[in-house]
Amino acid sequence: MLLIALTAMPSAVFAAPAKGPIVLAILTPDSPLEEGEYLWEPERAPTGKLEIVADVARDTLYVYRDGIEIGRTILIYGVDEKPTPLGSFPILQKKKDHISNLY
Repeated sequence: MLLIALTAMPSAVFAAPAKGPIVLAILTPDSPLEEGEYLWEPERAPTGKLEIVADVARDTLYVYRDGIEIGRTILIYGVDEKPTPLGSFPILQKKKDHISNLY
């Protein structure tokens, strides 16, 4: 099962959110990411439990496999009128080219 945790915690990248991954290693980008850029190094941890953490306070999405960060990108989320809900959510379906009919 894939877990997505959305958090607004202002903690450092090294700290794991409540019930989130225990972080053992992080990616070290040369410069801050811009919108549309990402880091993706799945070979750092080719197997294991996959967890995605969306840190709303940092506007960053992190991908971990067995506690090792394998991906990072800029997070784009809801507007003030429809804020992004916080919490842990299982993936219920996957569609490569899904377009929301709610937003």
